[in-house]
Amino acid sequence: DNGVCDRIAAFALGATGLRPEALTRDDTWNTAAEDWWNRTYSPSCDSRGRVSMWQMQWQAVSLRPTMGGVYWQLLSDGTIRPIETERIRQPASTDAKKNCTDGVKVDPNIGRILGYYVHARDADGGFPLGKDGTFVRAENMIPVIRPPWRPDQIREIADFAAIVPRVTDLREANKHTLNTLKTQSKFLAFLESSGASGGIG
Repeated sequence: DNGVCDRIAAFALGATGLRPEALTRDDTWNTAAEDWWNRTYSPSCDSRGRVSMWQMQWQAVSLRPTMGGVYWQLLSDGTIRPIETERIRQPASTDAKKNCTDGVKVDPNIGRILGYYVHARDADGGFPLGKDGTFVRAENMIPVIRPPWRPDQIREIADFAAIVPRVTDLREANKHTLNTLKTQSKFLAFLESSGASGGIG
């Protein structure tokens, strides 16, 4: 539920988001550095020009329970490109698939992540088949995701993943219960209407 996720983000980030604090011995430099972060970089860090650093942090925290988080690609001009987790996908070609798990290229000898295959959406918001996507090296990507549960785990797992089947069952139960109540109410209304007109004994 978005409301629950927003409450989590509000608790974690407050009204300003997480901000670095300069603690050198030069107070003038500290003030200048913090002003640059708060007034210059944070409002313009999104490569698309859509959201501020605080809003990017909000997205990362609020999406972690349901989507596992987000990925931040570091671009050469110093800006950040936010990437939804589902855009990290397995490539199509045989060569690209080698040592790649769910879109994450891994060194087979030591298990180090080498990079990610980022796929673009089509006009309908889906993902075209038969594409490799764009390979982004690991040093240019910041995974703002839930930490792995297991040493061999490669992809993120949403916090709410464990309860999704139970929530789905409850939704189905509520749906069938409501439909049953509607059907029964219509049947009772029919009986009462028929009885009032003398159609029943």
